[in-house]
Amino acid sequence: MSAEPAAIDAANISKSYGSRQAVINVSFQVKPGEVFGLIGPNGAGKTTVLRMLVGLIRPTSGSVSLFGHDVRADFENALRPVGAIIENPEMYKFLTGRQNLAQYARMRPGITNAQIDETVALVGLADRINEKITRYSLGMRQRLGIAQAILHHPKLLLLDEPTNGLDPQGIQELRQMIRHLADSQGMAVLLSSHLLHDVQTVCDSIAIINQGRTVASGGIASFTQGKAASYRFVVADLNRAVELSKAQKWKIVSKDETANALVVESDQEPSSLNESLVKAGIKVSRIEGVTRSLEDAFLELTRGANGSTGGLS
Repeated sequence: MSAEPAAIDAANISKSYGSRQAVINVSFQVKPGEVFGLIGPNGAGKTTVLRMLVGLIRPTSGSVSLFGHDVRADFENALRPVGAIIENPEMYKFLTGRQNLAQYARMRPGITNAQIDETVALVGLADRINEKITRYSLGMRQRLGIAQAILHHPKLLLLDEPTNGLDPQGIQELRQMIRHLADSQGMAVLLSSHLLHDVQTVCDSIAIINQGRTVASGGIASFTQGKAASYRFVVADLNRAVELSKAQKWKIVSKDETANALVVESDQEPSSLNESLVKAGIKVSRIEGVTRSLEDAFLELTRGANGSTGGLS
């Protein structure tokens, strides 16, 4: 039996606008049932990539296949199992939430009233669905947009900044919903987000894009588990501890003069540095393991020569 094709297979896609290269040879794959995060600084090219994935714009070069169907050569079959929100969800503001979903359902044969009710409950709009869109907050419109995107039970869901306008509880509920769709229904989900904690919490794999290029991709663990371990030492004499750590070939990750603490990284055991500090007469009051975050990895990979990432998007 042949293996199931990738939900998304983006192969060396590029997009140019005249002399400006917005996206340059970006490649990644998303497997069925996987939650995949696309992250990068402002202007990195994430939305341009999403627009190419669903055929809103054509790549200048490269190809995109969805479940084995080339988006350019076989557009209808490629997009049939896809739901998406690219940029902001657009609704008929003079209609209610339910009327908007019913209007969309007419474009997708086979969607029943029961499916509409089920989807409305899933996105947490059951008590407001019969109100007009003009009375919806930005977060409620975002929820309704997600309802529209998953109404036909797609095999692939693309979400561009899906947490925009959501309060902390709404963000948590959205994370749970995305994991539910992937884990219980086998839906592949690709989302772009500037909230790195949420990406780390919900995604299985990510691609980091910077200045139109893929700078890194892989499983979340490959970004949050460094090759060397990091430890935080709280010491009596920070400056001497820094110098001794360097002499012992420990990498200085950061130092906090207010707390007299330094974070160091090495494949050595922390006891070796602790012993050296104590022998040098430097009192050590605490040693803690430091967990590497996705934000740490992101900043390392996207920091420019001037030390600035240019902000997130």
